[in-house]
Amino acid sequence: MPIFLAGCNGDGGGDDSSSSSNQAPTAEQKVYVLDSAREWSPVTGQVGFTDPDGDTLTYAVQLVQDDGADAPGEVSIDSKTGEFTYVSYGTAQAEFIVTASDGQLSASTQVDVESVAGDPYADQQWQLRNTGQTAFAHLDRALEGYRDYLVATGQINESDRNTVTFPESVSIPDIDMDVFPVQAEGLTGKNSIVVVADTGLEIDHPDLKENLLPRKSLNFLQNAYDPTDPTNRIDQDGDHGTSVAGLIAAVGWNGIGGRGAAPEASLVGMNFLKAQTTTTEMLSHGMPGSSLTPDDNVVAFNRSYGLTAPIFYNIDPIEETIISYPELYLRNGKGALNVKANGNSWSDDGNQTRICTEEGVDPNAYGLSCTDGNMDGANASPYNLSVAAIDADGTRASYSTPGANLFISAPAGEYGFRYPAMITTDQSTCLKGYSSFIAASNLGNSFNYPDIMAAIFPFNAPSVNEYNQGCDYTNTFNGTSAATPNVVGVLALLAEAKPDLTWRQIKYILAHTARKIDDRDPPVQLDVGGTQWTAYPGWIENAAGLHFNRKYGFGLIDAAAAVKMAKDDAPHLGKMTNTGWTSARIPDPIDIPDNNVSGASAQVTVKQNLDIESLQVRLSVGNPEMRDAITSATNAEGVSQASTAGIDLAIEVTSPSGTKAILLTSKQSVYFPPAATGLSGADGTNIMLNHAFLANAFYGEPSAGTWTVHVLDASNQSYSLQNGGGVVGEDPLVLNNNTVDSTLDAVAIRVMGH
Repeated sequence: MPIFLAGCNGDGGGDDSSSSSNQAPTAEQKVYVLDSAREWSPVTGQVGFTDPDGDTLTYAVQLVQDDGADAPGEVSIDSKTGEFTYVSYGTAQAEFIVTASDGQLSASTQVDVESVAGDPYADQQWQLRNTGQTAFAHLDRALEGYRDYLVATGQINESDRNTVTFPESVSIPDIDMDVFPVQAEGLTGKNSIVVVADTGLEIDHPDLKENLLPRKSLNFLQNAYDPTDPTNRIDQDGDHGTSVAGLIAAVGWNGIGGRGAAPEASLVGMNFLKAQTTTTEMLSHGMPGSSLTPDDNVVAFNRSYGLTAPIFYNIDPIEETIISYPELYLRNGKGALNVKANGNSWSDDGNQTRICTEEGVDPNAYGLSCTDGNMDGANASPYNLSVAAIDADGTRASYSTPGANLFISAPAGEYGFRYPAMITTDQSTCLKGYSSFIAASNLGNSFNYPDIMAAIFPFNAPSVNEYNQGCDYTNTFNGTSAATPNVVGVLALLAEAKPDLTWRQIKYILAHTARKIDDRDPPVQLDVGGTQWTAYPGWIENAAGLHFNRKYGFGLIDAAAAVKMAKDDAPHLGKMTNTGWTSARIPDPIDIPDNNVSGASAQVTVKQNLDIESLQVRLSVGNPEMRDAITSATNAEGVSQASTAGIDLAIEVTSPSGTKAILLTSKQSVYFPPAATGLSGADGTNIMLNHAFLANAFYGEPSAGTWTVHVLDASNQSYSLQNGGGVVGEDPLVLNNNTVDSTLDAVAIRVMGH
């Protein structure tokens, strides 16, 4: 039984027999066919009515909907002009009634929405609009395939197969970037340029090529046939950059694949990760000589890459200058944002060692991470906006690296089996890509089970060919590499909504509109010498009223709220001021007692009073036993040894307003000294040397006053790991608690703000 949902204003009309001289309005047509609708996008129209008496008409609209059925879309109308706007939730046909009334009598026209352009995977892209879907993960056939695998490989008995189940509530409605309302306004990223600096970008992909900006992409390989074609012809089992590009700007409403967050943004690809030199780094930041000009409307550079190593890695002044260039000089001085993945090392620290997964030393057992975003010096730059990854249930993705440097979070998901990942573009055809025969063979070899991809990842399996005919897409893309392009897509929408926004205004808007998620995220306390110390405080609120979390930054990006602020209340920030580095007075190194909360403190007085937009803390901390990791790397005895001095180190900073931020929690995998990177001045006796930490928790607070930096050693444990992966190779690893106290050698603070 059809029911009618009222859409907007206006009198539905009625018959008043007391006014017999009044004549009813008439409709020019009984049925009006609307055949230009696009899923999630507004389409407007106007039905013709006339009134024989010349009466002023008012208009109303009602959506026709079967009883108990979901609405196919939403419709509104201008009660004075009769112009209606329809937004389709999907590609289903729809019907609504437009009524014109003179206040007493009325006439109506039926509007039929006969066809809606869409994209077949869009309804599974939970990052854009989460309705509880799972992006072809969590499939019954995949669970059965996994049970078959476990039985076939002897991991369970056949009688136990039904004990293997899927988790519940893996995708919660509304855990998304709130993109639907923005696209429903008609914003699609049009005229926004985004640069994907990555492994490559397949410029002829059927779901990307329409959005590729001609002759702007660059191939940095010296033997490249076409220097403007960065298509990755090296990797056959997946091209990272092509999948990144699809999340930003896969073409919308073309009837294939999915849709990017900004489906009409313009893409530029640069294969920087395939040819990493100082020159290519400069060009991939839009410096002179690249394909970009300062006049190009480049909104953002997507940088889904980073460094993971058991060391504090500094960037040099040249690299710092390169990183700052897009913000300071591009987009006619408004700046282009570097949006950067924060890392995927919550549970491990890369290829050097597996100590983070070993019992006793595993930081995850305490609710802490194996690494910290600030360990990569590039992440600590105020000109890089670092991104964390979340799952479809609104919690941290299992791998996402935390840090005080984080700014924002975005969806990325897990691995596309139990929990959803991202659906995005893949290398074309079943011969290359994550969904290729090559990838299926490689996965089968690693599992020692040839049919593993068809069993548990049927979307990607070319032999299945049910969900992904042609193999041009994947549903297993994840990582902060996936969260980052989701943010970039939102920035393209923002720049379309308010083209004159500067990079600083965009950051302000993101910080003030992000959604606080995972409210129950608990703090973590450690026993340090018999005293409880809070290593991780969970969510904090700073003196400017902003919430911050080391796992999520300011929270989950919210496209609708950000666009609204951009249009209605864009901030006026004035000229940016850089205070330069202000140092603490430390005449002699200060001892940091082992396993003691008293630690060592230093104070820095900042005289300039700015509203903080970024704050960095630069530290030097020494311990001569850090040299052990270098000297034992060639030990003929086959046992690698290192000090726990870097693992035990924790750092907290307190602002003049009383806000406390944790820069380092302890238990991070740090056992190499910076001398191992060739850092100038490092001699092997440093845990860190002039290493900068970015602390976004202080955004919006006043800078003037005394800042306190407190450094402590949080443990006196030693570890002996027979299968720890070793410092190099597969040797046993001994981590000795430091017998010499570490020292706080230098502290400085730099503020940028207005």
